[in-house]
Amino acid sequence: MLVVDAAVVITACLSEIGLKALGREELVAPHLMWSEASSVLHELRWRREISAELTTIALDRLTAADVSARRPKGLIEEAWRVADRLGWAKTYDAEYLA
Repeated sequence: MLVVDAAVVITACLSEIGLKALGREELVAPHLMWSEASSVLHELRWRREISAELTTIALDRLTAADVSARRPKGLIEEAWRVADRLGWAKTYDAEYLA
């Protein structure tokens, strides 16, 4: 099992081989990954850093991504502890580690 964050998924979605670049591991992510990834793609397009065509391809890859959403019981509490332990102000990044 490989936990992926939005940065990893976006990089894969923008590559020619898509998520196949991540190998055969079972891919998992917290629910927020899709919102983060979509937001990044929108910002890249808004800044005209990627073409409309590439945006469409990347969005298609994102929505079809074989990534399992995970929200285990106690995730919020554990993410809070991880953020405290690592000195992070925000807990959403800690969800990937929790």
